[in-house]
Amino acid sequence: MTGSMYAAVSGLKAHMNALNVIGNNVSNVNTTAYKATRYTFNEALYTTQRSGSDGTNISGGRNPAQVGFGASIGTIDIDMSTKNYTPTGQLLDTMIDGDGFFFVGDKEVGTGATAVEVGDSTTLKGMNLTRLGNFNIDPNGYLVDGNGSVVWGFLEQETYGPARDEDGKLPEFTMPTEADATTVTIGDGDDAVEYELFNVNGTKKVLTQLTEEDVEILKKNGVELHNVKTKNVKEPIDPADASKGTKNVSYVVSATKTISEAMTSIRIPTVVETINSNGDTVKTVNWPTYTAEKEEIVDSTKNPGDDGYIVQEAAPAKFEDGAGSRLQPDSVTIDEKSGALRVMTSDGQLYTVGYLAIAKVTNPNGVTHVDGRYYQAQDGAGTLRVTSVKGSVSGVESAGDTKLITGGLESSGTDLATEITNMITVQRGYQANTRIVTVTDSMLEELVNMKR
Repeated sequence: MTGSMYAAVSGLKAHMNALNVIGNNVSNVNTTAYKATRYTFNEALYTTQRSGSDGTNISGGRNPAQVGFGASIGTIDIDMSTKNYTPTGQLLDTMIDGDGFFFVGDKEVGTGATAVEVGDSTTLKGMNLTRLGNFNIDPNGYLVDGNGSVVWGFLEQETYGPARDEDGKLPEFTMPTEADATTVTIGDGDDAVEYELFNVNGTKKVLTQLTEEDVEILKKNGVELHNVKTKNVKEPIDPADASKGTKNVSYVVSATKTISEAMTSIRIPTVVETINSNGDTVKTVNWPTYTAEKEEIVDSTKNPGDDGYIVQEAAPAKFEDGAGSRLQPDSVTIDEKSGALRVMTSDGQLYTVGYLAIAKVTNPNGVTHVDGRYYQAQDGAGTLRVTSVKGSVSGVESAGDTKLITGGLESSGTDLATEITNMITVQRGYQANTRIVTVTDSMLEELVNMKR
């Protein structure tokens, strides 16, 4: 057998693989959010017939003489660039305009946790990523994609802020540090009081008696409150003189704040119905609670470094729902500017449920296909980061120029004109390689028949 036969066979295989890539692209010409792949050819091994030389003082140099053994597929790359917007008319259908992916998967990750720390790159790399945002709300209140995988992001939690002072005013306060971002300190020195912003361990605290004006003050100082609910009451203009009459005051009785310590599956909160002293039915929204981070439990009878010093690890971080029935929304929308999931109920109440998380990787074209529409940031993708749209979630970096477009999906990445042109080129290349096989066969036949 001659080298030309082997070269031709390798060329046939390479062109067939190229045709497989083209065929897959063409077959997905109408698949929403499909990312086309491209191929490149690579030269195969060479044999050296004669080595080169640099020459001497007397004679000149010469080039090496080498013969190649065909071609192979060099690379097959994914084109992750953003494609055209295709309107669908579905409110929750969402397209990512720019770099990034949605986090989707099960309600628990591999560690058994229902929440993942933003900086936990090991766990995050095992989660599925997708560009296809065909979302809807399932019967249990979870935001899911068309395949039933839950969408991950940042939930709202019930917020408890600083109480008013004896004069009914909001005292001066200092902002929390990044290391202690769940508290607000009121007052200075011995008079300072520290208040939890979140119902961390299910311990009920007195609800904030803030006015709408107070909320604006908090907002200007970096404390973002959402789902603010107020109650109008009448108070005396002058408590010491009832004859001066009363004034209307709007107090805040409940609010929420986005939890940014961890990312979890987004779901609509529950509603609890209670009967008050007047016999009226009162509905209260029961927001989920972030319980604990993973902690090490050590054996006090051993010294650090000894075998068995760390006995076990505490349960992974969890988000837990309270008792009650799931809030039944009349309409659910996703805000393009912030990625917020908002619910409008039949009584006209608008709730911000949470925010979509956007996954950013160093090399978007290097992600690995794991199942149809899903990818993972395995080797080749680089660093995986959790971001939020336009930095809408406090403590989570911004997704940069990446934005959302709702009411539609991203079109297929297949360029049919390019694929048909490539198909013709590959076909002719395949034919040329078959011709080499035919000619080589003819020459070998002549060699065998020389004795005649």
